[in-house]
Amino acid sequence: MKFSLFLMGTRTGSYQDIVDQVRRGESVGFDGVWLAERLFGNADLLFPSPMVMASYLAACTTRIRIGLAA
Repeated sequence: MKFSLFLMGTRTGSYQDIVDQVRRGESVGFDGVWLAERLFGNADLLFPSPMVMASYLAACTTRIRIGLAA
């Protein structure tokens, strides 16, 4: 069985918070992370550039799989 994280940003969170969550998830054995795009019209959720974040996460991790949720 494989387990993944599902992440969306918040107005008060930072990109570094997401990086920290993914690194921690990888260290405890999660197999993947899914990033969802959320723009300004979605209340408190804000994560406008998941593709940029995915490329950065690929450089910061070693084995976790990265996907974009639609």
